[in-house]
Amino acid sequence: MEGPPHHISASFVTVDRDVRLEVLGWGGPSTGRTLVLVPGLGNTAHIFDVLATKLAARYHVSASRARGFGDFERARVRLWRRPAGR
Repeated sequence: MEGPPHHISASFVTVDRDVRLEVLGWGGPSTGRTLVLVPGLGNTAHIFDVLATKLAARYHVSASRARGFGDFERARVRLWRRPAGR
């Protein structure tokens, strides 16, 4: 089985006031269409390392890491409250 690519770029995107998410990029042709991969089921963006490397031959490939995985910033305000009694 192939290992992860040698070069994956990381950058940050502001999605809300004071909240930035880390976005991983595997590159690809600058004139190619952008393909955004979205991990689910508790996976991180690195689940796509092998696939993204192959797709980067044709597409500009990126994937965002979910909050709580990798480098991310916490919101400065609480977005939800725990129900009373729990």
